[in-house]
Amino acid sequence: MLQPLTTETVLEALTALHARYGLAIDQLADIRQAEPKERDEAWLLAGRVLAQAAGREEKLSGGLSES
Repeated sequence: MLQPLTTETVLEALTALHARYGLAIDQLADIRQAEPKERDEAWLLAGRVLAQAAGREEKLSGGLSES
């Protein structure tokens, strides 16, 4: 079962993705201090980054192909 995402878990995941894929996510480091609208935009960006990285990982590991 998946655990709910928190700011901390997203930042940990993004940090790991940055280290692994060299993604430019440095601007997300201060997500907790952002204004509500900026924070929402940062969450959307974080979701896209995670989805892209998951897709890359799946392709690299020979996972299911996209249809």
